[in-house]
Amino acid sequence: MISEHDTGPFEHCPAPFNLAAHVLRHASDLPDKTALEVLGASDAEHWTYAQLEAAVLGTGAGLLTAGLRPGDIALMRLGNTVDFPIAYLGAIAVGVIPVPTSAQLTEPETAKMIAELEVTAILRDPDVACADHPRQIMLSDLATMRDLAPCAYDMGDPDRLAYVVYTSGTSGSARAVGHAHRAIWARQMMVGDWYDLTQTDRLLHAGAFNWTFTLGTGLMDPWAIGATALIPDQAMAPEALPGLLREHGASIFAAAPGVYRKLLNLNQSFDLPDLRHGLCAGEKLSRHLSALWQQRTGTALYEAYGMSECSTFISSCPAHPARGEALGRPQKGRRVAIIGVDGPVPRGAEGTIAIHQSDPGLMLGYLNAPDETAARMQGEWFLTGDQGAMDADGQITYLGRADDMMNAGGFRVSPIEVETALSAHPGITQIGVTTVEVKEDTFLHGSSRYRQRDTGSLCSRAACPLQAAPRLYSPGRAAHWRQRQTAAACPARPLHPITGKDRVMTEATKVKLDILSDPICPWCYIGKAHLDKALAEVPDHPFVIEWHPFQLNPDMPADGMDRREYLEAKFGGKEGAVRAYAPVMEHAEKAGLSIDFEGMQRTPNTLDAHRLIHWAGVEGKQTLAVDALFEAYFTKGLDIGDAQTLADIAADIGMEREVVL
Repeated sequence: MISEHDTGPFEHCPAPFNLAAHVLRHASDLPDKTALEVLGASDAEHWTYAQLEAAVLGTGAGLLTAGLRPGDIALMRLGNTVDFPIAYLGAIAVGVIPVPTSAQLTEPETAKMIAELEVTAILRDPDVACADHPRQIMLSDLATMRDLAPCAYDMGDPDRLAYVVYTSGTSGSARAVGHAHRAIWARQMMVGDWYDLTQTDRLLHAGAFNWTFTLGTGLMDPWAIGATALIPDQAMAPEALPGLLREHGASIFAAAPGVYRKLLNLNQSFDLPDLRHGLCAGEKLSRHLSALWQQRTGTALYEAYGMSECSTFISSCPAHPARGEALGRPQKGRRVAIIGVDGPVPRGAEGTIAIHQSDPGLMLGYLNAPDETAARMQGEWFLTGDQGAMDADGQITYLGRADDMMNAGGFRVSPIEVETALSAHPGITQIGVTTVEVKEDTFLHGSSRYRQRDTGSLCSRAACPLQAAPRLYSPGRAAHWRQRQTAAACPARPLHPITGKDRVMTEATKVKLDILSDPICPWCYIGKAHLDKALAEVPDHPFVIEWHPFQLNPDMPADGMDRREYLEAKFGGKEGAVRAYAPVMEHAEKAGLSIDFEGMQRTPNTLDAHRLIHWAGVEGKQTLAVDALFEAYFTKGLDIGDAQTLADIAADIGMEREVVL
């Protein structure tokens, strides 16, 4: 039996068609029903279907008035608020092509997008980073547009370009994926074969408004069927999700596996009487996590597999739960196969998961990259790059990547993207990045690298590669999911190319965690407390730690400043300083730390403290030095910019006081 699974034909998308019109089609028959609730700590912001459509069509009219025309490309640089989906649908409603992007992208990253797409305009929140562009429509203008007279939907060919999303790729740079208006029509296949969604459901999605997973699963799909979407306000912490699920009667919960893992780690009871089940996507769901959620909540998790190029097309659901380690089965209307060199392989054999080119949810292609689009096709099949095997009844088991793509909190990231950023470091000559499973359900993205170390002291700041290292991880270089990488330096060994499945760590050596920190950073102090706790839970862990300098205040005078004056200047007065440090106090208490804020009289220049950490590392006492510096500053109120104080700290951990001085 060949591993091709055809679930039957799916009706063609009607013509003329508009994606936004399809999403908001229930504004006419369910005008007063709540389409969206934005959940805050004490109340919720409600949007009816009629209000939502009016805001979308008013925004569309405003974009036309601003000079945009069908076919123009608008890069979305908006935050995690309801403005995002309204602007997104408003653009599509009038034929403007929106490009939704994460607010965490940096200016250099957006500059590449602007150049590649020849962007016509930026839809812009001034608080969101973005490269310069002569035509920007600001958030305040978008809000005003909602009240304009509604535009008409731009109806047309369902196969025309509707929107563009970006996905990572093995080329080392993100790729622009073009989707047609018909893509929303194709998503109907998920309603029964993943969501089990009806008009009476209240679906709470844990993601941000400006994440494509949230846009599709959390908003567009519930609206297209006439259900109610629930989205937490951007100020809500993940810890609040169980309470929101209970208080707002959520019947379906959608999140990436990492969110479920975080909720289970809270070790609290779950009382969710209205919850029917949870939905999971973005990264592979482990059976362990699924079973633990079932045990704690009494509800099942149903996983879906997909990608930016074709949303989800394999899933489990209440009527057809996944068996064992399987992802699920192809959704009704899908044609899926496991492909080998010569086409579909026999059932049970490993190959590449592929979807037929006729699928209405498949992308139009990578914009301005026809060769790369063609390279993903094998005959009439689109190759996902993921390996799998298909059972006799069509259930598909995920067997990993054919290439070396990594998953960071639901975002697919190419190791080459990380390597490209790290290779800018002048002290690194060769590098390789991979994913390492350190314990069940816990993965680290790491890099093995070869670098020439500077043998001089930290006095020579410009020459020292360790001083330059913070720039590689700074918000100005890469979005956060590309920053959260653990650098693992291996001993010198013969070098060979690292590609595909060879990109794994096979040495039975310790894994070095490079930490960039400042001994006066309270979040570093709190973070170390959590790290110490995590490592203590796994006594035989493979990690050793090396501390590297990152000065929070590189322009601090050599003798420091009065701490009160410094904080009030930095945070805009006494009240601003109090507000800034309130969460520090809260999280320090949760971490079991006692910080004597009253005892900290001066904010020091920490260059000498970093010198001490460096020399303590030479003597094998680096973590002792870091611990002592944190304690000296945060609990004893000592001035760790003072040489005599630093010498005393050094002596206490077994270093020679006079040599340190």
